[in-house]
Amino acid sequence: MTDTRVRSSAVANMAADEAMLRAAQCHPERGALTRVYVWDGPAVTLGRSSQSPDGTIMALTAAGIEVARRPTGGAILVHGTDVSLSVAVADGSWAKPRDLIAAGRRLAEPALRAVRALGFDAAFRDRPASGGCADRGGRPEALCFLQRSDLDLMVEGIKVAAFAQRRVRGAVLQHGSILVESPPEGVVRALEAAGVGTRGDWERAAGAVRGLAAWKPLMVGEVREALAGAVQESLDKGF
Repeated sequence: MTDTRVRSSAVANMAADEAMLRAAQCHPERGALTRVYVWDGPAVTLGRSSQSPDGTIMALTAAGIEVARRPTGGAILVHGTDVSLSVAVADGSWAKPRDLIAAGRRLAEPALRAVRALGFDAAFRDRPASGGCADRGGRPEALCFLQRSDLDLMVEGIKVAAFAQRRVRGAVLQHGSILVESPPEGVVRALEAAGVGTRGDWERAAGAVRGLAAWKPLMVGEVREALAGAVQESLDKGF
């Protein structure tokens, strides 16, 4: 089953992901539940356990940037120029194997196929990922853009998509996004002013992460259509 709504607010999107996880947990007979969606304007999501001062959230809201908390982990993530994929599945022989990376990559495979269908030589990050979630000082990275994961999708050594999981008793939710364009400079400045990443963080992110449109002209709608088609192929095959 797939949710085909196109745009929703950040709060609505994250609530829908949480509800999808609970549905997979309570109704395993439904099979894989999926959502492919874009964002209704600039938004910031916070990882389930990440900390962000109330003042930062208020500053972002005052700048017209919606803030919501993700059901999955990770640090601060910027939305509005990306296409997101969420998949929830009940535990099964493949959904929770010993090799968690293999399970994660299977859930992210539609994104890989979509990026390749758009003409890019994409692959998952070479294993094992080094650098983890810490900066060179050993502190957690403030931006999800700077984190490294075995579930990252790479083009020419640059990250173009990333995913994170949440596992509860009986089900798994995986959420991720394909970056189409870089966040607008005005949004970046507002985030910096609100204490979300330093100028150095954003400069490093610009070198490590890139939207697909940096290589060739692409619209968010084109990427969404490619991803929705790849998800449907996976559903037809039983994911």
